[in-house]
Amino acid sequence: MKTLFFKQFTIVLAVVILGHLALLLGHAIPGNPGEGIIVHASIAVIFILGLLIILPGFKSGPDNFALRFMALTTVQMLSMLSLILVLIVGKWPDARYWAFTAISMFIFLLAVQSVLFIREVNKKEK
Repeated sequence: MKTLFFKQFTIVLAVVILGHLALLLGHAIPGNPGEGIIVHASIAVIFILGLLIILPGFKSGPDNFALRFMALTTVQMLSMLSLILVLIVGKWPDARYWAFTAISMFIFLLAVQSVLFIREVNKKEK
């Protein structure tokens, strides 16, 4: 688990989540900090548990990695949509704001994760 990808993505994940949380706690952006902590923790759990799916795929061939990558993306997207469903069904006062915030952070983190995955796999193939 001590791959360069793991270190880089953990840093990006921490900066994005803690940076947004700092802006929220500093009242630079709107939102309830208590709700923000729950949403941020959920996003962090989605990505950290997703690493457990993909990291064993680095050791095997590219076919196994591709299958694990597709499974990872699917599981993460379904988890994010489930989080948004919980916000809506739970009738959070700012459900729309938190849903847009969560999906925006998710899309950014998913793009970074994909680029880092591809970079890591290309390094191993050379």
